[in-house]
Amino acid sequence: MKTKPLYGLAVGVSFIFRHLPACVSYRIADTVGEILFLTWPRVRRNMVKAVATLLNKNTNDPEVRKTSRRCLCNFAKYIVDMFRYACPPRDFFEKNFKTTGFEHLDTALAEGKGIILVSFHLGNLDLGVRLLSSRGYAVSAIVDNLQSNQLDAFLQNPRKTGGAKLINVKEASAKLLEVLRRNEILALMIDSPNCRKGVKVKLGNKWVLFPTGAATLAIRTGAYLLPCGMIRSSNTTFEAIIGKPIEYQPTGKLSEDVHAITQKTVGALEDMTRQFCDQWFVFHSLIKDEPQETDT
Repeated sequence: MKTKPLYGLAVGVSFIFRHLPACVSYRIADTVGEILFLTWPRVRRNMVKAVATLLNKNTNDPEVRKTSRRCLCNFAKYIVDMFRYACPPRDFFEKNFKTTGFEHLDTALAEGKGIILVSFHLGNLDLGVRLLSSRGYAVSAIVDNLQSNQLDAFLQNPRKTGGAKLINVKEASAKLLEVLRRNEILALMIDSPNCRKGVKVKLGNKWVLFPTGAATLAIRTGAYLLPCGMIRSSNTTFEAIIGKPIEYQPTGKLSEDVHAITQKTVGALEDMTRQFCDQWFVFHSLIKDEPQETDT
């Protein structure tokens, strides 16, 4: 099979970052993040608008600009993580991870109806799925496969470490109910760039379109909805956070129930994300009703 250029580049970069000292790798990531912030205006605009919305500040506020810059630095570190931890040592998850709120996970699983773990693109959720698998939880994650089979396999295979199951977003509708009926964990992110249909709910002081799949699944199956995030606490250590279940009482009016549950879910994730705003990766135009900044 002929090796495609991007795949060959990924393999080469992976080799370099696996052998460089961590302090050097993440210093490079910081530099790359700074460059991206200065040279990628579309992403900078979208990131600044998202951070400003979460912090309830103006897009020109210095804190917003500084936080958005750190977002891109942390995203570059996330990319380094993908390469450094493709095949981590056996004690990696035990030594480098702190967990908060896992009792919510165990209590919900005891009910036997499955769990829907929902998150924004907050921190390194790939490692979060792998952490759950390493601890014996049956977890499936929805992923968007790349067109290049070689590169896709290179990036997706580490996510399967420990037995995590990956569900292609195009095949998701046929498999999600099965996961929950087996009383397993389904992990998904709801600040998707591909959301075309959904409901508008409040994020900060803005109305933002979010998908309704998580809320609809919860109503149909009785599965618990738990907000979560995987936070970088230092260059090489992380904290997995699982919040309390989203509380709701269905009224029987599906559209109203879906809207109310989605709003509660977004509200819980907003509270969590605001504490770690510099690790929220929003490259697409999630916030659409804010005037664009003028690039200089």
